[in-house]
Amino acid sequence: MKLNKILPIVILIIIAVLSAFYVGEISLGLSKLIEKLLNIWIRSYSIQFFLFVIASLVSLLFVRKFNLKKRVIILIVLVFVVFNVLQTRNQFYLYQVNRELSIGDMQNVPECMIEANYETFWEYLNEGCHLTVSDMIRSIFYKCLFWIIPFLVGDYLIRLFHKINRKKAKTELIDRDEV
Repeated sequence: MKLNKILPIVILIIIAVLSAFYVGEISLGLSKLIEKLLNIWIRSYSIQFFLFVIASLVSLLFVRKFNLKKRVIILIVLVFVVFNVLQTRNQFYLYQVNRELSIGDMQNVPECMIEANYETFWEYLNEGCHLTVSDMIRSIFYKCLFWIIPFLVGDYLIRLFHKINRKKAKTELIDRDEV
Protein backbone atom coordinates (compact mmCIF):
# COMPACT_ATOMS: atom_id res chain seq x y z
CA MET A 1 0.00 0.00 0.00
CA LYS A 2 1.23 3.46 -0.79
CA LEU A 3 1.69 6.16 1.82
CA ASN A 4 -1.10 8.20 0.25
CA LYS A 5 -3.49 5.32 1.09
CA ILE A 6 -2.13 4.56 4.58
CA LEU A 7 -2.10 8.14 5.89
CA PRO A 8 -5.86 8.73 5.43
CA ILE A 9 -6.61 5.38 7.09
CA VAL A 10 -4.42 6.37 10.05
CA ILE A 11 -6.23 9.71 10.26
CA LEU A 12 -9.60 7.93 10.15
CA ILE A 13 -8.50 5.61 12.96
CA ILE A 14 -7.41 8.64 15.00
CA ILE A 15 -10.83 10.23 14.42
CA ALA A 16 -12.53 7.02 15.60
CA VAL A 17 -10.36 6.76 18.71
CA LEU A 18 -10.84 10.41 19.63
CA SER A 19 -14.58 10.20 19.14
CA ALA A 20 -14.73 7.05 21.29
CA PHE A 21 -12.76 8.63 24.11
CA TYR A 22 -13.70 12.29 24.11
CA VAL A 23 -17.16 12.79 22.58
CA GLY A 24 -18.83 12.18 25.95
CA GLU A 25 -16.70 14.78 27.71
CA ILE A 26 -17.00 17.30 24.89
CA SER A 27 -20.78 16.94 24.68
CA LEU A 28 -21.14 17.28 28.46
CA GLY A 29 -19.01 20.43 28.43
CA LEU A 30 -20.92 21.88 25.46
CA SER A 31 -24.29 21.20 27.09
CA LYS A 32 -23.16 22.97 30.27
CA LEU A 33 -21.77 25.88 28.24
CA ILE A 34 -24.99 26.24 26.25
CA GLU A 35 -27.00 26.10 29.46
CA LYS A 36 -24.92 28.88 31.03
CA LEU A 37 -24.77 31.11 27.97
CA LEU A 38 -28.23 30.69 26.48
CA ASN A 39 -30.23 29.31 29.42
CA ILE A 40 -31.24 26.39 27.21
CA TRP A 41 -30.90 22.87 28.55
CA ILE A 42 -29.78 20.40 25.90
CA ARG A 43 -29.11 16.77 26.70
CA SER A 44 -25.51 15.80 26.17
CA TYR A 45 -26.67 12.72 24.22
CA SER A 46 -28.15 14.90 21.48
CA ILE A 47 -24.86 16.78 21.25
CA GLN A 48 -23.07 13.40 21.10
CA PHE A 49 -25.27 12.46 18.15
CA PHE A 50 -24.34 15.69 16.40
CA LEU A 51 -20.61 15.13 17.05
CA PHE A 52 -20.80 11.54 15.77
CA VAL A 53 -22.50 12.78 12.60
CA ILE A 54 -19.72 15.32 12.09
CA ALA A 55 -17.04 12.65 12.66
CA SER A 56 -18.82 10.34 10.23
CA LEU A 57 -19.08 13.00 7.53
CA VAL A 58 -15.41 13.93 7.97
CA SER A 59 -14.61 10.23 7.56
CA LEU A 60 -16.73 10.14 4.41
CA LEU A 61 -14.85 13.11 2.98
CA PHE A 62 -11.54 11.35 3.64
CA VAL A 63 -12.79 8.16 2.00
CA ARG A 64 -14.07 10.02 -1.07
CA LYS A 65 -11.09 12.37 -1.36
CA PHE A 66 -8.45 9.63 -1.23
CA ASN A 67 -10.47 7.08 -3.23
CA LEU A 68 -10.48 4.52 -0.44
CA LYS A 69 -12.78 1.53 -0.48
CA LYS A 70 -16.03 1.88 1.43
CA ARG A 71 -15.00 -1.21 3.39
CA VAL A 72 -12.56 0.92 5.36
CA ILE A 73 -15.51 2.26 7.37
CA ILE A 74 -15.96 -1.26 8.79
CA LEU A 75 -12.41 -1.10 10.11
CA ILE A 76 -13.07 2.34 11.55
CA VAL A 77 -16.27 1.21 13.29
CA LEU A 78 -14.49 -1.84 14.75
CA VAL A 79 -11.75 0.41 16.13
CA PHE A 80 -14.47 2.70 17.47
CA VAL A 81 -16.20 -0.22 19.26
CA VAL A 82 -12.98 -1.48 20.85
CA PHE A 83 -12.03 1.94 22.14
CA ASN A 84 -15.58 2.58 23.34
CA VAL A 85 -15.40 -0.55 25.51
CA LEU A 86 -12.00 0.54 26.80
CA GLN A 87 -13.39 4.00 27.57
CA THR A 88 -16.31 2.55 29.55
CA ARG A 89 -13.89 0.38 31.51
CA ASN A 90 -11.63 3.38 32.08
CA GLN A 91 -14.60 5.40 33.37
CA PHE A 92 -15.43 2.66 35.86
CA TYR A 93 -11.92 2.57 37.32
CA LEU A 94 -11.70 6.36 37.34
CA TYR A 95 -14.97 6.39 39.27
CA GLN A 96 -13.53 3.89 41.75
CA VAL A 97 -10.54 6.19 42.38
CA ASN A 98 -12.33 9.54 42.48
CA ARG A 99 -16.11 9.70 42.39
CA GLU A 100 -16.17 13.42 41.63
CA LEU A 101 -14.40 12.96 38.30
CA SER A 102 -17.03 10.62 36.87
CA ILE A 103 -18.12 11.47 33.34
CA GLY A 104 -20.22 9.71 30.73
CA ASP A 105 -21.76 6.36 31.63
CA MET A 106 -20.62 6.70 35.25
CA GLN A 107 -22.34 10.05 35.70
CA ASN A 108 -25.38 10.17 37.98
CA VAL A 109 -24.61 6.78 39.51
CA PRO A 110 -27.45 5.62 41.76
CA GLU A 111 -27.00 4.99 45.47
CA CYS A 112 -27.00 1.19 45.05
CA MET A 113 -23.82 1.48 43.00
CA ILE A 114 -22.13 3.56 45.68
CA GLU A 115 -23.17 1.16 48.43
CA ALA A 116 -22.14 -2.00 46.53
CA ASN A 117 -18.57 -0.79 45.90
CA TYR A 118 -17.79 -3.31 43.14
CA GLU A 119 -14.14 -4.30 42.80
CA THR A 120 -13.91 -5.32 39.13
CA PHE A 121 -15.47 -4.00 35.98
CA TRP A 122 -16.92 -7.41 35.08
CA GLU A 123 -18.59 -7.74 38.49
CA TYR A 124 -20.03 -4.28 38.01
CA LEU A 125 -21.43 -5.15 34.57
CA ASN A 126 -22.94 -8.44 35.76
CA GLU A 127 -24.38 -7.32 39.08
CA GLY A 128 -24.48 -3.54 38.86
CA CYS A 129 -27.67 -1.59 39.08
CA HIS A 130 -26.51 1.21 36.78
CA LEU A 131 -24.89 -0.18 33.64
CA THR A 132 -25.31 -3.79 32.58
CA VAL A 133 -23.67 -5.65 29.71
CA SER A 134 -26.79 -5.26 27.58
CA ASP A 135 -26.91 -1.51 28.32
CA MET A 136 -23.29 -1.13 27.33
CA ILE A 137 -23.76 -3.14 24.12
CA ARG A 138 -26.89 -1.18 23.21
CA SER A 139 -25.14 2.13 23.88
CA ILE A 140 -22.17 1.16 21.70
CA PHE A 141 -24.52 -0.17 19.00
CA TYR A 142 -26.38 3.15 18.88
CA LYS A 143 -23.11 5.05 18.69
CA CYS A 144 -22.01 2.83 15.80
CA LEU A 145 -25.30 3.50 14.03
CA PHE A 146 -24.66 7.22 14.49
CA TRP A 147 -21.36 6.61 12.71
CA ILE A 148 -22.61 4.39 9.89
CA ILE A 149 -25.97 5.96 8.93
CA PRO A 150 -24.64 9.49 8.22
CA PHE A 151 -21.74 7.93 6.33
CA LEU A 152 -24.06 5.92 4.06
CA VAL A 153 -26.63 8.70 3.64
CA GLY A 154 -23.89 11.24 2.88
CA ASP A 155 -22.30 8.89 0.36
CA TYR A 156 -25.66 8.33 -1.33
CA LEU A 157 -26.36 12.07 -1.51
CA ILE A 158 -22.92 12.79 -2.96
CA ARG A 159 -23.39 10.11 -5.64
CA LEU A 160 -26.87 11.46 -6.41
CA PHE A 161 -25.52 15.00 -6.69
CA HIS A 162 -22.75 13.87 -9.07
CA LYS A 163 -25.28 11.92 -11.15
CA ILE A 164 -27.52 14.98 -11.50
CA ASN A 165 -24.54 17.17 -12.45
CA ARG A 166 -23.37 14.65 -15.06
CA LYS A 167 -26.87 14.51 -16.52
CA LYS A 168 -26.98 18.33 -16.77
CA ALA A 169 -23.56 18.44 -18.41
CA LYS A 170 -24.60 15.74 -20.87
CA THR A 171 -27.78 17.59 -21.88
CA GLU A 172 -25.79 20.82 -22.31
CA LEU A 173 -23.35 19.01 -24.63
CA ILE A 174 -26.24 17.60 -26.66
CA ASP A 175 -27.83 21.07 -26.92
CA ARG A 176 -24.54 22.58 -28.13
CA ASP A 177 -24.14 19.87 -30.76
CA GLU A 178 -27.63 20.53 -32.12
CA VAL A 179 -26.93 24.24 -32.56
